[in-house]
Amino acid sequence: MAGNIDRITGRIKQAAGDLVDDSKLRESGVKDEQKAQAKEDLARAQREADAKAQEVANLEREGSRERGGDAGFGAGGAGTGGEGGPARTPNP
Repeated sequence: MAGNIDRITGRIKQAAGDLVDDSKLRESGVKDEQKAQAKEDLARAQREADAKAQEVANLEREGSRERGGDAGFGAGGAGTGGEGGPARTPNP
């Protein structure tokens, strides 16, 4: 999981700081653990955003099917010249 190394490193630094009575080392360990938490929060938020995007895509697909597809718009649809662009007339 995201941040596991930072979390472990942070705990080790905190313990080492306590053993040798080094407040800077201990504080560095606390910051590493905070960084690990931030990485985990970010990864969770990304997963939630991906799930919402998938949900929206599914709803759009369902709505498109209920309306009968693309109604002639897009690649190969009526009036598009078969390529999704404007209709073209042949040159004489």
